[in-house]
Amino acid sequence: MHQRTSLFGVLIAFAAFALFPFHDAIVKWLVADYSIWQIMFIRSAIIAVFLCIWQGRGLVKRTVTSPVRRFLFLRAAVLIGAWSCYYSAARSLGLGELTTIYFASPIVVAMLAVPLLGEKVALSKWIAIGLGFVGVVIACRPNLGESTFAVLLALTAAGLWAYAVILVRQSNVAEKTTVNMLATNLGFVGLGLVMLPWHWVTPSFNDAILFIAMGVIGGAAQGLVFEAIRRAPASTIAPLEFTGLIWAFGLGYWIWNDVPDLGVVLGAALIVMSGAIVVGMEWRSSILTRRSAAKIAS
Repeated sequence: MHQRTSLFGVLIAFAAFALFPFHDAIVKWLVADYSIWQIMFIRSAIIAVFLCIWQGRGLVKRTVTSPVRRFLFLRAAVLIGAWSCYYSAARSLGLGELTTIYFASPIVVAMLAVPLLGEKVALSKWIAIGLGFVGVVIACRPNLGESTFAVLLALTAAGLWAYAVILVRQSNVAEKTTVNMLATNLGFVGLGLVMLPWHWVTPSFNDAILFIAMGVIGGAAQGLVFEAIRRAPASTIAPLEFTGLIWAFGLGYWIWNDVPDLGVVLGAALIVMSGAIVVGMEWRSSILTRRSAAKIAS
């Protein structure tokens, strides 16, 4: 049963990491005219309102009185820091450099999962993580010698995101996905309210539609990630994050006519191989578990 749940978590993770690039593409479109504080505020406010309508007022009470609220709001603070560092680094680094550095986070997750979660990371998972990261490097071909401070900001963002994933795994045993999501987005809403008087720009009708789409897609992606981490080990979910880069390149071609070259194709192939290794491991374990259970039953 555990292996079947873990495999389902892997499939959910694939869906989540396919949605995030669509969210990021909208953010990239909006950030040219709006501050990141306004973008974070509106997105998180949409998600929080939807959660409260769906779950009722009791969700807010459960969130603020949760026995693991320390983990919940610590994670919100960590994610705020990650977002701030990531988009600050984006001002000085190209997309290739920024993406490559940020995708160090799955490796950090796997490393932290051993001492903080007690997970045993198999050699095959380390191979999957390594393949995925090499694929990202080949696809982006970063030149990291130009802006040391921006590189440090991007590395900090990667480390904070990795720690946020660990915090979800530590706390979500006691709380459901909607509580985790509301706590995270309330943190963004609170910070956005503080910053908005200096950064607010009234959106046009078309941009308002984009803001709503960003909130809906971002909320769906967040929910799927939480559910995936609940069902599968953090070290299993981590390599699957690399697959999001394939969607990102596809959107880049579709929206901005960015044509992938041979390096991108080779990198994408390694990324796909990374995810396939993880899925194959979970699929094999699921089959072995069912066969073992069938033998015991007979």
